[in-house]
Amino acid sequence: MRALILLSLLLATLGAAATTREPITVVAEPNGVWHLSKASADVPPGAISPKLISAPQPPRAKALPAGSISVSFQLSEKGVPVNVQIDKSSNKELDDEVIAMIREWRFKAALNGGVAVPSRAYLDLSLVEPPLPSEGRRPRKKATP
Repeated sequence: MRALILLSLLLATLGAAATTREPITVVAEPNGVWHLSKASADVPPGAISPKLISAPQPPRAKALPAGSISVSFQLSEKGVPVNVQIDKSSNKELDDEVIAMIREWRFKAALNGGVAVPSRAYLDLSLVEPPLPSEGRRPRKKATP
């Protein structure tokens, strides 16, 4: 029994060591109130890291306070995020929105020897409210000497 447990732990350790954390190439920058500050993935050594190719954001239904969230998920061979989970959140109100949003994002999967392979991705996002519109403001006149 002990040998089986030790063997399981050894295999899990070796499996974890069989990947390296590499930055994800961002081809499609998220366009909206969510800002992507960090993106990385665990890929096999020598593999090409995934690429973010589509990052739609839902329209804002209501104003929410600023916040930051770290998420992780499996990235399938087809570039689809699965098993999205919140690792760290400054505002729990934002969690469900972020999970739903990430599920709609699309990636070009990591490539190992030209073959698409699954990977584990990690993203850091922050909610930044857009600036107030400048409508109704008069432009400042330059002072004349």
